[in-house]
Amino acid sequence: DAGKYSAALAFLNTWADSLYATADAVLETGDHSIGREIKELIKLDTRAFLYNALRVRMQALFEGNKQNRALLENMRTQLMDSKYTAISKAEETLAAKSYGWCDLLLNNEQFLEMINRTLKKYPEKGNTSGASPNKWMLGFSNRYGGDVKDKLLVLMLLKNMDRDGSVKSYISEKLIPNRENEYIKALNSIIERSEGSVAYNFSLKDASGKTHHLTDYKEKVVIIDFWFTGCTGCMLLAKEMKAIIADY
Repeated sequence: DAGKYSAALAFLNTWADSLYATADAVLETGDHSIGREIKELIKLDTRAFLYNALRVRMQALFEGNKQNRALLENMRTQLMDSKYTAISKAEETLAAKSYGWCDLLLNNEQFLEMINRTLKKYPEKGNTSGASPNKWMLGFSNRYGGDVKDKLLVLMLLKNMDRDGSVKSYISEKLIPNRENEYIKALNSIIERSEGSVAYNFSLKDASGKTHHLTDYKEKVVIIDFWFTGCTGCMLLAKEMKAIIADY
């Protein structure tokens, strides 16, 4: 029942909180030679690891109880709780440097979207509208800022999470043009190489040694098949492609 699941979530929270408190105490009370910035990065990575493990356990509960609205509402509230992801503005640059912090945030966002989609699929009785679907950029600007937001945008594009184009639209409309950091540079580089942009003019030699440039095939359809001789599926596809090559 709902009470049992709430108790399970409470136990998982206590588990993660107590482990983090122990790690924090070790770092702050021990005689360490590491600097303050490294200590804070270790803390962020520890929080990311523990609360990511907590999310994984929450997802296991979610998979077996998708029609339990009370449980899903509880999970959604917990994911939106700033206790797990709250950092000060001064910590944003450091958090972006963390190995796992932004991955934690992105995983939370993905899980939150899953919950919202499920709540819409199984609405409360008498409520045909269900919950509003969570779009990637809905409330994004309010939840994150600075380098953390920029790094999250990079991760979204790298993980192919911009299926509706909302991330690229946000980047073009909201990011300050004259602001520049490593993440903005990465965003620009990814967008320049994304679908609809001008392809890189590569030069490659064929089996006979003739050099081909992409510009040699301007206004033509170009299919590039990357494979190796030890791949059975690749060899089968190459065999099927011969008939297509002959026609074109």
